[in-house]
Amino acid sequence: MKIFISWSGTPSHEMALLLREWLVRVLQYSEPFVSSKDISKGAQWLVTISEQLTDTTEGIVCVTPSNVEAPWLNYEAGALAKTTGQTAVRTVLLGLGPGDLPAGAPLSNFQHTDGLDPEEMWSLVESIHLRSEAAGASLERIRWAFDQAWPELKASLETIELHPEDNKPDRSPDEQSLIKDVLQEVKSISMAVAALGQAQQPPRKVVIDSAEQSSRVVPANDRKTVSRVTVGTRLHHQSFGEGIVLLVEGAGDKKIAHTQFDNGEKKRLLLRYAPVAVLD
Repeated sequence: MKIFISWSGTPSHEMALLLREWLVRVLQYSEPFVSSKDISKGAQWLVTISEQLTDTTEGIVCVTPSNVEAPWLNYEAGALAKTTGQTAVRTVLLGLGPGDLPAGAPLSNFQHTDGLDPEEMWSLVESIHLRSEAAGASLERIRWAFDQAWPELKASLETIELHPEDNKPDRSPDEQSLIKDVLQEVKSISMAVAALGQAQQPPRKVVIDSAEQSSRVVPANDRKTVSRVTVGTRLHHQSFGEGIVLLVEGAGDKKIAHTQFDNGEKKRLLLRYAPVAVLD
């Protein structure tokens, strides 16, 4: 069973690594995924993350006082919740309680677990086990493994500095990863143009029937329009159709929109050059 462990910032990363090792000791059939450890060298960072988010039905989000409003953490939590209707997302809190989460924050919508409370952590483990293909295995044996491994995990969690001066911001792909994603986007555009040429048909245009929708479609490749794209903006892509922006990073010509398309695909779009239109 795959378990996606989401993190953002130094304390949350330390939590994620501890949980990754601990879960394998308690649920020996589990396959926890932490991006900093489980993405191989040379792999496309965002592609691997997207694949894991799509294939995983169990998610754990490591929340600390320094990352409750981190954009990337909220993006991964939201993506996990939307992959399938059967995905279970659980937050593990360290150094704060459910009442400390900002009202209306995306993370406030999930079931919370106190990372230092043994019974709450056992409930988390039990819920994962009962949803797994190994649910018929002895729960007593798993409880025994939990009791053996819990003291070490608790002691390690208590040593985490929750407000470190070197707390790192959200993870982001390096420049080489970004270049690969842009090249992939250009390749898809070229293939679409070639296919249209072979069919001797003009490029398809986005048409919005004013009788059905009063909004208008605005080209998204001018700087003024790019600046208007925010989280929640609806876009139409020449190849992937309509989708919604889940996360925005960068600015100007380097502004990138992490977009969930209605066909189930997730793409990272360099807005200045992507063949998209804003549904306005």
